[in-house]
Amino acid sequence: MGRSLFSRLITFFLCTLLVISPPSLAKVAVNLSVESRYEENIARVASPTTALSDQILQTKIGVGSLWIRGNHSGFNLSASASYLDHLRYGGLDHLLFETSLRWRFKPDLAFSAPWYGVRFSLSHHNYPGSELRDGNGYDLEASGGKRLSDRILIRVGVGHSRFVPNDGAGVERSWLGSTQSSSVFKTETSRIFAGLDYRLWKATLYSQLTYQRGDLLSAMGYASPSVWGNPVTLSGLEQTLGHSQAYFADDALPLVIYRLDGSAHIADVGFNYPVNRYLALDLMLRVVESSAENDMDYSNRSAHLGLFYRWK
Repeated sequence: MGRSLFSRLITFFLCTLLVISPPSLAKVAVNLSVESRYEENIARVASPTTALSDQILQTKIGVGSLWIRGNHSGFNLSASASYLDHLRYGGLDHLLFETSLRWRFKPDLAFSAPWYGVRFSLSHHNYPGSELRDGNGYDLEASGGKRLSDRILIRVGVGHSRFVPNDGAGVERSWLGSTQSSSVFKTETSRIFAGLDYRLWKATLYSQLTYQRGDLLSAMGYASPSVWGNPVTLSGLEQTLGHSQAYFADDALPLVIYRLDGSAHIADVGFNYPVNRYLALDLMLRVVESSAENDMDYSNRSAHLGLFYRWK
């Protein structure tokens, strides 16, 4: 398994180098990062007493290239490969491949002039221990921002994302011999956000508030196998259920994953400190408060600590 994952990462990295600006590799930037993340409610359960916590270690390698188009605009093409290692619930370990194209336009070259941008990204998720979660996604975002001073930057934007599980990976055999559909993981969401950055000497304090609307994934305790993978109605709202064995642990009961319509409020606060021109340390805290149409509310808090290296 280890050699297979390593081979995929190296192959993906080399192919990206050949695609991104091969005649001028000097324009290519290489990014390496290691991030440790703690989540207190990784299964998104509604009851705080049954919340499952986990520690996730993410290792990421990426490449990117920038093309300047005149004095006012430019394109950035990037690609990355990540491996997320869940220390407690190994069934959630997965490979994540991402590629994105970003365009930014600044009509005026003045320091405080606003800028506008559009980003489109594609992603592929591969879960060796939970094939139901394998699939592909896209994300489209439009944003803008401006400097209020040499220390303060504001930004706003809207976005839309969708994830579609692999059709061929729709069966996962769980305990008691039942089979389930991957359709529960088919999600679509829209969002609006606003952020503010404040520069402190070398470091930067950053924050962002996001309102998201669309499909939510959550979990509940063991249910009868007769409803696994079937649409059911709770409080008048149709939901799609699917059993998950990825959360099995010594102290965990079997969980059923469900998808339903709802909204989420997300707050991020972070601190970024550049150690030198290549290396940066980042600390971020995130709070997510979600509310579904049938009063199935849940919250999740996470802490992120990352080390980022950039070479160009």
